[in-house]
Amino acid sequence: MKKRIIIGIAGHPSGGKDTVARYLVKKYGFVHISTSDILRSYMSEHKLGDLSRENMNKVVTQLRKKFGTDFLVRDVLETNQDAKLVLSGLRSSGEAKAITQAGGIIVAVDASLRVRYKRALKRGRIGENISFEQFVEEQEKEDSPTNPNAPSVASVTSVAQEHIDNSSTRLHTHTQVDALTKRLKIN
Repeated sequence: MKKRIIIGIAGHPSGGKDTVARYLVKKYGFVHISTSDILRSYMSEHKLGDLSRENMNKVVTQLRKKFGTDFLVRDVLETNQDAKLVLSGLRSSGEAKAITQAGGIIVAVDASLRVRYKRALKRGRIGENISFEQFVEEQEKEDSPTNPNAPSVASVTSVAQEHIDNSSTRLHTHTQVDALTKRLKIN
């Protein structure tokens, strides 16, 4: 029986997490699950307010306190048995720990602040049409939360075994993903 491959992707907003995940799906046959999509679905199903970044952070902090810091990935890891699984949008050390305990690896994907800001404006999600200064403030706040249940990209990227820079072209990013899959012996 082939070993199951689990890749957890962490990174700041608009850094390229889903770009990397989609490439793993298209070229290497991974199944992609986004923790942000899980949260959005949960919030919509339970009528927990708008899907702004601020409200999502508030809700996920409360849910982590109630269900544990790994709750967004725990059920997926237990119920999804795909041979190649990529989970994107990790924002807690509990999520990273759950993935590594399941035999997976953590990959940090990021881009420069300016590049991510331009991408966020172009993407146009609720709460992303803000000034560059606000964008920087939000990242700083999220990188050093005072509540252990609050989102913290830095707590996940600091334990990542692999790093991908998505500041350049999509081809450059895909080349880095190809190199990663080669190191991990994924075909």
